[in-house]
Amino acid sequence: MAHSYTNDTTRSGDVVTKHYRGPDAALRLAREAAAVTALEGRLPVAGLVRRESDRLHFAHVPGTHAKELMSKSGTVRVLASCGRTLKRIHAVDPRGIFDNSPIPPGHTLVHGDYGPNNVLLDAETMEICAVLDWEWSRVGDPVDESPGASGSYGCTTRSSWRRWTDFYGAYGERPSWAVRHKAMVGLCRSLVTFWEQWRPGSEITAHRRSQLATTENWSE
Repeated sequence: MAHSYTNDTTRSGDVVTKHYRGPDAALRLAREAAAVTALEGRLPVAGLVRRESDRLHFAHVPGTHAKELMSKSGTVRVLASCGRTLKRIHAVDPRGIFDNSPIPPGHTLVHGDYGPNNVLLDAETMEICAVLDWEWSRVGDPVDESPGASGSYGCTTRSSWRRWTDFYGAYGERPSWAVRHKAMVGLCRSLVTFWEQWRPGSEITAHRRSQLATTENWSE
């Protein structure tokens, strides 16, 4: 399917199948299954239909991918919707979703790869009807969801940073630049590590290295 970047995702009728690939595929599958099972009925997620050893089957959710709506001058409304929904995600009690470990102070449920790259919206209301790809989800610091960390918000140049205003206005708070920048660099480094383990000489690995270097040099 379009916008499937790491795994093999296909659709047959009303069922979407996600075949996990790359490093820690089994762990990522387990995390997504745990998150979606716990969140169904509480947040806009695609319901889990069936689980296999290397793939999950989800109920298809009608909607338009956020990147398509942003390309049609819907950026402000998309990012505002992303901010509101992320606030809901961070308000979920994460106890027991992944394990029964104590929750450190200030930590919340973290999607791990949140942004327009992983949401479907109703094209009329611009409300999110499904948050996808929970394979990186965990309990963590909510600032780790900072827009721009992976370029998924289109915030890859200084001039595009103004878009963060729409996101943080809807989210309700905006961490300091130093805190956000540290989180952005950390996520970029983790993406470089992932792709170097899986496809060390690939074009996407080189792209991630370049992205890390660019992000390290950003200043507000």
